[in-house]
Amino acid sequence: MKNKKLFDLDKDQKDFLQRVSAKCGLDRLSTQTVWEFTLFTMLMDIAENPDSAYNVLQIPYIGKILFKESKEYPGEYDTFLALNDSVKELAKKAKKGDLKDLIEYFSEKFIKGTIKNAESQLID
Repeated sequence: MKNKKLFDLDKDQKDFLQRVSAKCGLDRLSTQTVWEFTLFTMLMDIAENPDSAYNVLQIPYIGKILFKESKEYPGEYDTFLALNDSVKELAKKAKKGDLKDLIEYFSEKFIKGTIKNAESQLID
């Protein structure tokens, strides 16, 4: 498996990671690495419970994915997604154009964080 990538991304996924990187100010490789290790951890959770008929994988901030062995297709999984209520509510607000919470989040996490970082570098 030397030259083979374990986790592949299609163009849309690469574009998404690039957008996340641009919005948070982190390089794309760091952003991609966090997602890869999130997936790695999920898969290790499955590996640690090989006899379980189902596995619940947590997706931080988003919800849970249930992987259940298919009764209809042995060796396959049926999958179910349960979104957190907070994600559903934020999606409804975004769809309606109510961006107050998102703008406040961006201001706190990115703009003020960037200013604090720049100020600390000037002091050093």
